[in-house]
Amino acid sequence: MKKKFLYFFQIFFTFIFFSILSNYSLAANITGDNTISSDSSTQQTFNAADTSLTITDSSTLDRDTGQKPININEQDNGTVTIHFGSSAVGTANTVAGNDTTGLTVNNSGTITSTGAKAINLLDSTDASIVNNSGGIINSKTNAISISKNGTTPDNITITNSGTIYTTNGSTNTIVFHSSATDST
Repeated sequence: MKKKFLYFFQIFFTFIFFSILSNYSLAANITGDNTISSDSSTQQTFNAADTSLTITDSSTLDRDTGQKPININEQDNGTVTIHFGSSAVGTANTVAGNDTTGLTVNNSGTITSTGAKAINLLDSTDASIVNNSGGIINSKTNAISISKNGTTPDNITITNSGTIYTTNGSTNTIVFHSSATDST
C-alpha cells in the first residue's frame, strides 16, 4: 500500500511540474523583420534598432499573466503592426516603448491591457501611433500613456480612426505628460 501511495505522489508531482513548465514561456529576443502568424504567449523583446514585429492571420500574442508582451527595449525606429483580427494582450504596458525614438505602432486589430497602459511611451520621442478603422486599443486605465521620467516626450502623434477606451471610467484614456511638446 505504501508503494502505491508513493507511486501516486510521484506521478502527481511529475504531472504538476510539467504542467507548470509548459505554461512558462521565456522572452524571444528579436531583430530584423518578425511575424507572429499563430497564437503565442512568448514575450517579444526588440534587441536592435530598426526591428519590426507583425501579428497577423488572426493570431494573438497573449501574456495575460505578464507585462510587456511587446517590449521595444529602448531600441530606436521599431515598428509594431497588428493586422485586423489579430491582437496583443498583457496585464500592463502591452506595447512598452520606453526610451525610444522613432517608434511606429500601426494597429488594425486589438491592443489590450487588463491593467494599465495598452501602449506606454515613457521618455519617448518622434513616435507615431495609428489606430485604423476597426482597430481597438483598450485597458483598465490610461490606454495610451505618454509620460516622462527623464527625457521630455516630444513629437508624438496619435491618429485614431478606430476605438480607444478604458474600462475604468474615472481615468484618462490618453495621457500626455504636461511637458510633452509638438504632440497631437
